[in-house]
Amino acid sequence: MLKPKLTLIFILGNLIFFQKKAILQIDSLEVINNIKENIKNKAQDSIMLINGALNINSQYNFINSNTGSNNFDYRINANVNIKYKGLNVPFQYNFSNGRTISAFQGPNIRTPSFKNFGMSPSKNNTTIHIGNRKMDFSKYSYSNVRFKGFGFEHTPEKFQIKFFKGELEYINPEDLRYFSNVDPPFKRKAWGLNSAFKSEKIGFGFNIFKSFDVDHLTVTQNTKKENVVLEVFGNYNIVQNLDFIFSRSLSALTYDTALERTIIGNHNTYYNMLGLFEKNSSSIYAYTNYGSIKYSEENYSLGINFESIDPKYKSLGSNLFDNNYTSITVDGSFISEKKIQGYANLGIRKTKQEVNNEPQLYNLVFASTLRYQLNDNNGINLSFSNLRNTNRSYFINNQTFEVDSISLSQTNLSTKISSTHRFGPESKYTLTNFVTRQSGKGIESDSINIENKVLNLTIGSTLSLQLSKHKIIANLIYLNSQQTRLTTNIYTIDISDKIDYSKKGSIKVSSRFNYYLSENDKRPQQVFRFTHLFKFKESIEISNMLELRASDKNEQFGITDFFLGGEISYKLNHKQIVNLDLLK
Repeated sequence: MLKPKLTLIFILGNLIFFQKKAILQIDSLEVINNIKENIKNKAQDSIMLINGALNINSQYNFINSNTGSNNFDYRINANVNIKYKGLNVPFQYNFSNGRTISAFQGPNIRTPSFKNFGMSPSKNNTTIHIGNRKMDFSKYSYSNVRFKGFGFEHTPEKFQIKFFKGELEYINPEDLRYFSNVDPPFKRKAWGLNSAFKSEKIGFGFNIFKSFDVDHLTVTQNTKKENVVLEVFGNYNIVQNLDFIFSRSLSALTYDTALERTIIGNHNTYYNMLGLFEKNSSSIYAYTNYGSIKYSEENYSLGINFESIDPKYKSLGSNLFDNNYTSITVDGSFISEKKIQGYANLGIRKTKQEVNNEPQLYNLVFASTLRYQLNDNNGINLSFSNLRNTNRSYFINNQTFEVDSISLSQTNLSTKISSTHRFGPESKYTLTNFVTRQSGKGIESDSINIENKVLNLTIGSTLSLQLSKHKIIANLIYLNSQQTRLTTNIYTIDISDKIDYSKKGSIKVSSRFNYYLSENDKRPQQVFRFTHLFKFKESIEISNMLELRASDKNEQFGITDFFLGGEISYKLNHKQIVNLDLLK
């Protein structure tokens, strides 16, 4: 029998031995885990991921009573994204022979054919844009306008630089509506440079944008234009959660580059900075100033804003620009625990210069949105604005059930109320109601000039029913569109049923009745559409479409269009290719 001291020494020795053994085992596990993690990371870097979709669709109209329409329309859309060793390469290709828009007032309009290609490879903080791409600097210089050319972005944590050069394309080819944009008299080329520095406390930068028109093959009465915009901007963090933001822009716009240029400025002033400005009597010079102080927390924010835009201030890189005002506004947003979300903007706006002999006016401007989720089954949305907004006049699209558009207008007053109600937590019924009212007047821009007043009132209700193999949707919509010397009412009833007869196949049947009532035209229209969709191996979808349209547009009710069409969609599902370097 061991003595007590020897027993204690024996126990301590075993504890030390097993402790060291445990430590060695833990260290070994950490080494193994690190090796596994390194192999996993290397494997991820060595795998090429490809995803995206290819869509080809076409349709043929066997009757086609619409004058000026093509019988055969087709379109190809490809969107593919490739990832490999930190390199991300998204690219798109679109091709279309155009489509026909059938107006219930005025002639049918055929949009032009188009094709475009674009890609934006990126790695780490650097992106290169090639082809038809889009970049944004600011609303005062360059925004919401696509270019066809070359672009570059480098955006590390504290410093960024952006550059592009190419031909401006103001509207997506699928949305070409304006005749002046469908066949532009000149090619509008441009280049832009954006640079900025930011830290936790301060940030500043500048934008340079220049556009100019060059000769086109056709000669029209339109004049060639030239535009230069210089902008400086910055922000300063005063204290935690409180920021000051500012910007100042200068624009020089020449509406006719053929005019004689008489220099009225000093070459040594900043008006001729970098040779971009040469203050001439043939150009119009205008400024913008913006300042804002904002305080933000996790659930709410509050800000005071000042904005001043000179009359005739314009950038050819920012479509449909609003100008000629000075405003001081207060805005705020909040999210409460009671499922209430809201935003409001309230202030005073004053016109800077008289327009059409109207005196300078002080207007109270107000915009707000409010969403209240009563419970899991009920929600209400409210919105109101008397700020200037861009809207569309309504036309019918020959290829879809949706109401299409051909012209823009601006509204100064917009109100919308909508609600959603589900009949119980497990109910299969959902009811949505909405009322929208907009009023305003026409706009003037490079692409369109409409001198009329517009008032649109839309009332709608949608009831959807989700069953095991059926999805039934019923829409009831009323639209009243009033323009100068013209009023049109549209009544619409739309019922559709989607039937999933198997895991891979479904059928959708739709029926829509439209009734157009105006001062000079009363025209009913009935549309019936049958669509069959089938999936192959979760990657290929094939759909077939049959559509009949009946109307009395030709003073006799009968079938006016008979469409047959189809679409093939191929989805790339993350194909993986392992690099053999992993095995070395």
